[in-house]
Amino acid sequence: METKPLVGAIHWYFPSRPVFEVSWTGHKHILKIPVVQILLSKIVKKLINDVVFPKTSYFRMSKNISMDELYFRLPKNVIRVYLLEAADLTSGDFIPGAYNSYVVTYGGGKKVKTKVAKNNLNPVWNQAFQMPLTDLPLQKIEFQVLSCNMGDNNLLGSCQISVEEILRHPVTDMWLPLKNASSGKLHVRFEQLSLTQDTEKLEQVLMENKMSSAVQINKFVPALLYVYVRSAKDLQIPKSNKLPTSRTVLKVGNTVSKTKAIRNSKEPAWNKSYHFPIKDPYEDELHIEVKDVRHGCLGTLSVSLGELLLEENLAMEGWFRLHSPDSLAFINIRMELRILVPPCHDESAEEETSSDKAFCIQRLPKKILKPSKDGETTGTSHGKETTGTSRQSEAPRTARKKSEALKGRIERAAKFVCKRFCRCP
Repeated sequence: METKPLVGAIHWYFPSRPVFEVSWTGHKHILKIPVVQILLSKIVKKLINDVVFPKTSYFRMSKNISMDELYFRLPKNVIRVYLLEAADLTSGDFIPGAYNSYVVTYGGGKKVKTKVAKNNLNPVWNQAFQMPLTDLPLQKIEFQVLSCNMGDNNLLGSCQISVEEILRHPVTDMWLPLKNASSGKLHVRFEQLSLTQDTEKLEQVLMENKMSSAVQINKFVPALLYVYVRSAKDLQIPKSNKLPTSRTVLKVGNTVSKTKAIRNSKEPAWNKSYHFPIKDPYEDELHIEVKDVRHGCLGTLSVSLGELLLEENLAMEGWFRLHSPDSLAFINIRMELRILVPPCHDESAEEETSSDKAFCIQRLPKKILKPSKDGETTGTSHGKETTGTSRQSEAPRTARKKSEALKGRIERAAKFVCKRFCRCP
């Protein structure tokens, strides 16, 4: 900014949920009614929760600045958290060795719980999950070790680590001492997943995730979809002249997100960004529905992520027509797909042979076949033409290569899982 106020916009939030108490004072008798006090306290708490990370708020201070960079803020970091084991837990008033312990993790606006390790003061969990994070400062990940003996959940100790410390290295393996406990420590491991546009790595990521499924608290996803909903235009309530009060509902698989409702506008501007975990980038679809709060659906849009894989930089942006029999409405959105690659992937990629690479089959849309001058059927794949005759002659050799590649991949994936989760020499 070269002119006053020199600051174009303010982005503010609470990095963690604040602890507060609401106390109402004054001479008005209505504030002394318990029901009114409880209702007002809930309203205040809800307003504060709307700006607790990952929820944030923006305030524009200059009309000349574009807010897209703030509105569409991609989580630049995805961390894979491994909860391996704990040691020297304090027995306290309980019988030594009688702990049934588990770990609850808080971070990135999520809460994740491990399985229960029974009757052990040195429990082993060997479980993992993924956590997307933005580049906002002051973020922390908190761990609580609890026991569930005799139906009660007792805190055995807690610890936390800043996200900035985790991001200093691609892989961090450490023991964290437990606070609020006389002894005890927690063994954790963090891995940074790179967000790439390289579709050639997708097949190997899918296979590695499948091989390590037994240790996953929540299934690892191979990709994330980022959607920025800007605005819509020409919205119209069927058979009515009233202005719509509309919101957008986005759905991928079982994950649903909604924008706030904009009142009385044919051209609402939502300016909201969302991210969705993608289980299968080849088959999943993004479903968008623009709804009026009273009259229902105003238009729908479906986008196949298989189409997004074919786009440059795995991104699509612009005005898209909504499917509606009663109007010609449009919605302005931006979509980006990113593949999540663990740090060990690059090391294993260097060891790949040419036969391994041949096994990485991309499930792209079917090729368009066309007749050649000699009457043979030809098809174009990745810029190269292949004939039906040559494909038949190379079929046995290709099958052997794929079989050898599959065997090698399974062996490497087994070593990958054993290295992280098996306590063997």
